[in-house]
Amino acid sequence: MPAMTKAELAARNEGLRKALSREVAKRKLTTGKIRQLTKALNEAQDQRTATSDILQVISISPTHLQPVLDAVAQRPASTGTRASPST
Repeated sequence: MPAMTKAELAARNEGLRKALSREVAKRKLTTGKIRQLTKALNEAQDQRTATSDILQVISISPTHLQPVLDAVAQRPASTGTRASPST
């Protein structure tokens, strides 16, 4: 490889910096998307679990409303947030 001039080295260096910057931005987007999808998945799982719990109470006492209402009252309202596990 022939020796490069100072200007050529500077131009190559700038090109590499821009490429690196684009790659870092892509990774941030990917990480953000993974977090977003994980949150949505956790919320869906929470909703499924809550629904399952309520349906189980209904199946045990289909003619009694109070146990169903008690089970609904014991479930926290869906706020779209989930406690994060300790890290």
